[in-house]
Amino acid sequence: MRITTQMLQNSSIKSGITFNKTSLLDYMNDSSKAENFINSLANGSYASQKSSSILSSKNYKNLLEKSETLEKNADKLCKTDEKSDFATAKEKNDKKILNDNLEEFIKNCNEMLEALNSTQSAVDSYYAKTLKEVHTENKDLLSQLGISYDTKTGKLSYDIKKIEELDFDGISDTFGKLSSYTDKVKFIASRAIDNANTSLKSPSNIYNSKAQMSSSNGYTEYNSNLNHFDKKIG
Repeated sequence: MRITTQMLQNSSIKSGITFNKTSLLDYMNDSSKAENFINSLANGSYASQKSSSILSSKNYKNLLEKSETLEKNADKLCKTDEKSDFATAKEKNDKKILNDNLEEFIKNCNEMLEALNSTQSAVDSYYAKTLKEVHTENKDLLSQLGISYDTKTGKLSYDIKKIEELDFDGISDTFGKLSSYTDKVKFIASRAIDNANTSLKSPSNIYNSKAQMSSSNGYTEYNSNLNHFDKKIG
């Protein structure tokens, strides 16, 4: 039976494969392209795979950026020595420095949570879940600084009026207790950075679109990440 371009086009339309300048008949007649094309048919359309790969890379680049920002901000926020922003704010009697830091921290926490949820990675989903748990565990402490936690969305919000009511001695006591919380947030961010970097190198070889492990090596790395993470957070 002779295969015509029109026949292949009809099959293509039914299968959802997107056309480009190279026709399907060209793929069939060119042995160098045939293997890749057949693999694409087996795993989904070529265009869909390419689009998925681009989206995955975009999500991980975004996660990397948000996680790095949060890691730096959490490290900055938990410092209470004489060179810290808290010490500077107290010396200048200027709470705006603290307000700006808290607002930035909350923004960064929320953005990293969104980025974790966007990758469809089992590891990142676990990190997102743990970040929410850390927020929940410190809910009462956070409220002392006007930070509230939404259990439905997992996001934080900030009421500037609360900190304005406190004197610097009261703020100092709360910030001292806050360091354990911010240290955990910083660690979660660092693990998200590692996972984003690993996934950017070869995202399709580590997780598939359903966030299941797609190779034995990936599965080993997945378990190793979580075991190390659990020990640190615990």
